[in-house]
Amino acid sequence: MPNAATRFLKYLDSHAVTCCVLGSGRENPDDPDHDVDILVRASEAPVVDRLVRSYCEETSGRLVRIVPTSDGRHFTIAWLRGSGAPRVLRLDVHTTAAYRGRPWRNVDEVLKDRVRRTPAAAYFVAPAGVEFVHTLLKSVERGEISPEAGRRLSQVWSEGPGGIRAELARLWPAELAECASRAAESGDFTALRERLPNFGRVLEGSRVLSCIRQVSAACTRLVERLRRPTACTVAFLGIDGSGKSSLIRSLREQLASSFPRIVYRHFKPNFLERPARPATRSVQFPVDIRPGVSVLGLTRLAYYLVDYSLGYLVNVWPQRLRSALVIFDRHFYDLWIDPIRLRNRIPMMLARAFAWGIPKPDLIFVVDTPPEVAHVRKPIGPPLDEVARQRAAYLGLAREFDHVTIVDGQKEVAALASEVIEVILDRMHERTMGHKFQASRTELPA
Repeated sequence: MPNAATRFLKYLDSHAVTCCVLGSGRENPDDPDHDVDILVRASEAPVVDRLVRSYCEETSGRLVRIVPTSDGRHFTIAWLRGSGAPRVLRLDVHTTAAYRGRPWRNVDEVLKDRVRRTPAAAYFVAPAGVEFVHTLLKSVERGEISPEAGRRLSQVWSEGPGGIRAELARLWPAELAECASRAAESGDFTALRERLPNFGRVLEGSRVLSCIRQVSAACTRLVERLRRPTACTVAFLGIDGSGKSSLIRSLREQLASSFPRIVYRHFKPNFLERPARPATRSVQFPVDIRPGVSVLGLTRLAYYLVDYSLGYLVNVWPQRLRSALVIFDRHFYDLWIDPIRLRNRIPMMLARAFAWGIPKPDLIFVVDTPPEVAHVRKPIGPPLDEVARQRAAYLGLAREFDHVTIVDGQKEVAALASEVIEVILDRMHERTMGHKFQASRTELPA
């Protein structure tokens, strides 16, 4: 959807919502590389929330997530395209002009003084003084002034130095205000970088109260994210040579703008070792499943059970709290289908029995490919009859578990990735909107 941000701002204006754009979106809110920050009255925040949902319904957008922030909410909206990465709008709605929970400007005054970015622009921006302080405080929070932030400070300064000086003088002692003024006017931010922490200390006031405010806000956000998950865990299963690795590489590129981070795991969460890299070569399979039981097989099963329990707690759940997309290339389900790890029949049967206690992915994709095609792609592997058995077992998971989608591994990677992206974003949208999700299914191959 072209000009997604501008169109949404027009949509808010048509519904009588008073707002203004802050931050990097001030110059070009439709730039896909930046979030769009808008300031609204607290009384209108529920209206914006409702309008975001209705806008998604009217424009076929997927509301990927709603994340509570210290002074408002973050919305991520995605629109599917025929191929390639979805078009994404990341919207931060602020209801206060605050630094670490302490307001530094009255919102009604800011909105009263808002101006159009240009006479022909479809959106309003905050006054230059407010924009300057907003950008400066963002740098204070990050602990540095990036080249982009320095460029923006100098540009805003050129738009209204008088109003900026007055805003700085209202908030900080003359020495600090003059330091910021000189830096923006000259373009040399060396002295300002050295004194950057002082700007935050003045606004924080009591450090004890500031710490209490931050901890309280963090706990509130944590509870909200536990109640309403904003992340997605996806597992890809299928016979060796089905095309999982190529598909995952494509997804990691195309979904980079839809999730704040994408975490890759090969088979297990890796509690006791460093995260594994995607496999670059085929693994030699045993010829068949050995009968009986072995100490090695039982030991490996115990290790995997511990890894999936503690590893999820340490390596997966923290990422889920950060709204990540966690991708598993293979999962615990492989243990009772593919004999490469447990080798013996009884440990494989026990893995199936213990699967009920393993944390489940939000979505499971079975990448289905005929054994003959997979064998051509990766000729080093088990015989065709063993591959056919594994394929049937993977397809059988669709009958046993919810949220299993079978996709055709013979398709071009681009087309297959688009199909998977649609399922993932639909899942996120329906969960965020409160609808019950039903995974799309293809007819199970014979």
